[in-house]
Amino acid sequence: GVAIYCHESVVVRRRMDLEAAELEIVWLEVRCPGDTLLVGCGYRPPDKPVAYWDSLQENIETAMAGPQASTVLIADFNVDYSCENSPNAQHLHQVLSSCNLRNYVTSPTRVTSRTTTTIDLFLSNTPISGACETVYGDISDHFA
Repeated sequence: GVAIYCHESVVVRRRMDLEAAELEIVWLEVRCPGDTLLVGCGYRPPDKPVAYWDSLQENIETAMAGPQASTVLIADFNVDYSCENSPNAQHLHQVLSSCNLRNYVTSPTRVTSRTTTTIDLFLSNTPISGACETVYGDISDHFA
């Protein structure tokens, strides 16, 4: 499952109308001075069939059809974004291209004794200023 924790001072509204039963994804509207930001948090189990990517694209397109100018999606897709040769990575790249989303994570987010992968992504349809860095935390086997 997925969850988003927000400080009590942040004005948010959960958008359950954008959540799909076949996807593990939560959407929130975040009120910012002069704007509304749409924030999604998702998880794709490793065993999901290829049809997942069509459902994800439809969900993102529906979410982004709203009046908000900026959309951010943070997700563990269980697909190595840096390995463009795998079928799932190709589907992921196609979804991001079709939805005009850019990934801002450029370094590995999961490192084991045998693999180094970039499976946790920070996506946005608007330019992000500043650096996006991955940091190690001791509560997960993924970097943040």
